Amino acid sequence: MSLLSVEISRERIRALEEELASLQWAAEVRRTRRETLRKVVADTGRATRQEAGITLRRIRGLVTRD
Repeated sequence: MSLLSVEISRERIRALEEELASLQWAAEVRRTRRETLRKVVADTGRATRQEAGITLRRIRGLVTRD
């Protein structure tokens, strides 16, 4: 192999390594976002259930008053 072809091969490897690192980073960002969204949805669901319970208790209190 000539020196030029070796250098070209090294440059291709370097470019592929950069692309791989970029893809791995993007996958990590997506995974982190999914985890965050799951937590937010769970927290929102919990808050909504708590609010519904408070509202239901208020309604029951109004209905059962004499």
